[in-house]
Amino acid sequence: MVYGATKIQSFKWITFYEALPQILVGMRIAISYALLAEIMCEMFMGSNFGIGQKIYESNVKLSTPELFALVAVTSVLGILINRMFVFLERKMIPWAGKL
Repeated sequence: MVYGATKIQSFKWITFYEALPQILVGMRIAISYALLAEIMCEMFMGSNFGIGQKIYESNVKLSTPELFALVAVTSVLGILINRMFVFLERKMIPWAGKL
């Protein structure tokens, strides 16, 4: 017990706030992997729509400009999602320092 706090209060106000920056970093990495998995599943699981399917089709048709454009769009999408999450992290945990 810290200064008479219960275990719940100690967890809520000390342990959780100390672990929150690492939890959010893990979530940011998981979001990146989720985007990658979603694109790969669209490419190889027989989807009719989506960026992954369009990338696969342009690769099969040897349409290089379309392929590179779709890869660029996917990259920009991933960067935007990551930057949005970093912005939310900074708003939620200002005590964690610069990311």
